[in-house]
Amino acid sequence: MNKILSAIPRAALTVAFILLACPVEHAHATALASDVVLGTSAQERGIALEEMPDIGATHAIIMRPDGTVYFEREADAPIKIASTTKVMTALVAIEHSNASDIVTVDHAAATVGEACVGLKEGDTLTMEEALTGLMVMSGNDVATAIANTVGARIDPSSPDPYGTLIKAMNDRAAELGCSDTLFENAHGLDFGAWTGQLHSTARDIMRI
Repeated sequence: MNKILSAIPRAALTVAFILLACPVEHAHATALASDVVLGTSAQERGIALEEMPDIGATHAIIMRPDGTVYFEREADAPIKIASTTKVMTALVAIEHSNASDIVTVDHAAATVGEACVGLKEGDTLTMEEALTGLMVMSGNDVATAIANTVGARIDPSSPDPYGTLIKAMNDRAAELGCSDTLFENAHGLDFGAWTGQLHSTARDIMRI
């Protein structure tokens, strides 16, 4: 997976650049006195709100690679994370598979619904192709197919490969020091048949 792994830092930097480069929607953005700058709230620091970043996000964190936190807003409050879930799905897949591994689409993956790549039952693709569909197109179908494939690779004797993958995701979150994160599926759907307790925090997502 060297090719995929080597692309991760570039992808992360690109996402950061895009977020910073987006024009600020002042009509929907807010600066709060409770926002934290270098560990102390803006109010305690005596920083005027007009000098603070006005952002639309209800939860946010900006952290240096060395762990220094420049800015945070409700960074430890548990929230639904939807398709951000797929970042952990990809991480576990990368750590437990090879780029050339074959991912086979079963009925569950082909019928998961919502945002999908358009895979059909019986389709096959390489893990590298699957990860592209997961992280670029945010496909719920490919997330499910990856989960079944990687879960079976982690524990070939498991009668529930999908469940094995979900456990591996939660175990990995714990290893990374996530304090309030729970994964219940590989794609992040959290309504209808997928309603549950799936959640994380801005700080935990930063760790991931």
